[in-house]
Amino acid sequence: ATYSIKFYDINGTLSCTINDTLAKLASKNYSVTGQTCLTTGWVGGAVIESDINLVAVGRPLVGTQQMTYNNFVSGSTSVYVPMLFKKAWGTYNAALYIQNVDPTNTATFSLKFYDKLGNLTCTMTGQQRSPLAAKGYWLPTETCVPDGWAGGVLIESDIPVVALARIHAGSEITSYSGIIQTANTTYVPMLFKDAFGGGYKGALYIQNVDSVNTAHITIDYYSSSGSLTCSMTNTLAPMASWGYWMSTEGCMPTGWAGSAVVTSDTNIVAISRPHIGA
Repeated sequence: ATYSIKFYDINGTLSCTINDTLAKLASKNYSVTGQTCLTTGWVGGAVIESDINLVAVGRPLVGTQQMTYNNFVSGSTSVYVPMLFKKAWGTYNAALYIQNVDPTNTATFSLKFYDKLGNLTCTMTGQQRSPLAAKGYWLPTETCVPDGWAGGVLIESDIPVVALARIHAGSEITSYSGIIQTANTTYVPMLFKDAFGGGYKGALYIQNVDSVNTAHITIDYYSSSGSLTCSMTNTLAPMASWGYWMSTEGCMPTGWAGSAVVTSDTNIVAISRPHIGA
């Protein structure tokens, strides 16, 4: 593969280009900090172009915390971000990053914030990003949503965009990609309830992405051997995003480790948040 990595700052200005090659099935890492063509304090996104199909992973480091997220191969005019917080439970916060993936046109988009019951808390309209530019929103400083808020966001744009959420839970930080594909069935392959001595836990967030109809959902929990442990049912109002903390769910026994299959009569999306030790 012969490819280029183009780094664009938050205004969409091309800051740096790396040209390189990779042997078949090979992988390589790049330290953004180590790129002399980028200035100290640089913030932005990257576009990778290759003559052979590639995949990529980003690994941000924030203080002593590290997290990962997968690359995007395309954008969408509708993106769902089902797990966000603003000073919720005292120490739960979030950042949201949105990148315009169109190389030519400016993206104009809105952010619709829905609380966990599906109520539209507020809408931020007229947001814009230049071609290939990325923008970050730190929710604790956004006045659109009140303190203590927890819920999800629908991003609607006239140009395809991608999104990334960065969750701060106390001193811990994790990230996940905004969801483009929705369906009536979704799979969550890694969940825990006080497993492996009690240090492995998990949270599951499900959002009903239908703006009109209530979702009637079933969550089937399977053990790691593939046997059905138990099932739970629930209803979610239109656009509601509901969280399940496995440690307080009585459906499965303490020490359980496995997966979930969520089915619904409306389209849904889901996010899993494992907790390992501290």
